[in-house]
Amino acid sequence: MTAGTITITGDEDAMEQAAYDLAVAVAYEGLIIQGYSEEDAADESLESVDADDFVIDSDEFGEPIEITDFEDSTGMPLAVVTVNEGGSWYVSTIMTGLNMGLSSVTGTNTRPVGEVIESTPADSPEALGLQIVDGSLELINYFSGDSSADFEALFQSFSEAERRILSIYAIPAIEENGPSGSGQSLSFSVDGGFESFEYGGKTMILPDDLRLEAEGDAIIFDGYCFSPEGGQSSCLTEFNAFNELGLDELGLVVVQEDGGWLFSPFETVEIVLSTAAEHYLELRDAGELDKLLQE
Repeated sequence: MTAGTITITGDEDAMEQAAYDLAVAVAYEGLIIQGYSEEDAADESLESVDADDFVIDSDEFGEPIEITDFEDSTGMPLAVVTVNEGGSWYVSTIMTGLNMGLSSVTGTNTRPVGEVIESTPADSPEALGLQIVDGSLELINYFSGDSSADFEALFQSFSEAERRILSIYAIPAIEENGPSGSGQSLSFSVDGGFESFEYGGKTMILPDDLRLEAEGDAIIFDGYCFSPEGGQSSCLTEFNAFNELGLDELGLVVVQEDGGWLFSPFETVEIVLSTAAEHYLELRDAGELDKLLQE
């Protein structure tokens, strides 16, 4: 955006109250988790949050903000990232936020322009799991110094939204820095596979007796557990919070796209957060948040 103004209006009192209420609620939840009673948590959270911290400057509220003033104060123009999907253009809030974050870190205005790498869909969810493993091993070899390793293979197993971000931000950075390390390719072997299941209307995968061997050492992945071959197993389900939040029912979300199956990190994170939030509220309403801290 190179010219114009932005005006933010609304009910000042309501906005101040909403911000204050949110801060109190966050403080309250933290105290409940620590074991406070509901009454003590309510009193303490009200005492710990100062309403004056959320007062809006009435002199500036509702006044037009010049687009050029934003660039003068931040050193960067006000910009949004747009993407082309299905022949039409849309604003991407995720990529806009990412772009603003990167620009603030680098101190330069990042211009996200580029082509999205092609996908390599798998024939089945289980086959996709092995494809992700193979792609991960290629990426490891590339970073170990093997310039012939196909580091893009892993990213080609991702769904379109994730591939777009990786194509614009990650892949150019990897190519610019190049491979590092000894330059020797590690020797891997893969046995076993993945299982697929349905949860919450989504298809998910988890490793099923998956054995990875590298340079004579092997690790077994099975469900939420892993172990060195012949050694003691460690499992995420050993943590009570993992089970109480319902995460022991989830896996990696895979989607049908481009005529096959691809991995969706975004949808995986989405269902993990929504499931954890749902179970957290159930525990809170039942007064059983202490279960999250039990071993």
